[in-house]
Amino acid sequence: MSKKQTKKTNKAVAPLPLEEEHRIRKAFKDKDWAEIKSSDSWVIFKVMSEFVNGFEKMAKIGPCVTIFGSARIKPTNPFYKMAEEIAERLVQHGYGVITGGGPGIMEAGNKGAMKAGGKSVGLNIYLPHEQKGNIYIDPDKLITFDYFFVRKVILFLRRVSRPGDSAANLSFVISQPFQY
Repeated sequence: MSKKQTKKTNKAVAPLPLEEEHRIRKAFKDKDWAEIKSSDSWVIFKVMSEFVNGFEKMAKIGPCVTIFGSARIKPTNPFYKMAEEIAERLVQHGYGVITGGGPGIMEAGNKGAMKAGGKSVGLNIYLPHEQKGNIYIDPDKLITFDYFFVRKVILFLRRVSRPGDSAANLSFVISQPFQY
C-alpha cells in the first residue's frame, strides 16, 4: 500500500494543492511581537486576573472540599444520593462544599451542603447556551470563569472525586485546605 492510500478505503488521498500547503506553512511561521494582535497579548492579563480573583475569593470562604462528578447524573441515580450524603457529612465535620456549579453530581454536592446549613460554593464556567449555576449554590459564593483551565486549577486545590468525572477514580481524595 502506498503512503498516499488509506487503510480503510484503500483509495488514493489527493495531495493538498500547493497554494494551500504554502498558506498552512505560513500560518505556522514564528511571528515577532509587533505582529501579534494586541488583544491576543492582553489575554495573559485576563487569565492572570481570573487566577487572582479565584484565589482571593476562595481564601475568604474557609475550609472546603471540592466534589467532582458528571453533570449528566440524574437525581434518581445512586451516585447523586451518595454525593448529597457526603456533602452533608462534610458540612457536619466543619467543611464547606465546592463543585463545578452545574447539574448532576455537582448539584447533589451543593444540595447536601445547603441542606446541612453549610457553605455551598459553585465555580461555574461561562458557556453560551449551556451550564448555569444550580439553585443550591450560596448566591455570594457563585464564581463564574471564562477560562476552563483556570476553573479546573481552582477546583483541584481541594477535591473529592466521584465516578463520571474525567478526573475521577473510585477512591476519594481529600487534599489540604486551600492556602496560598
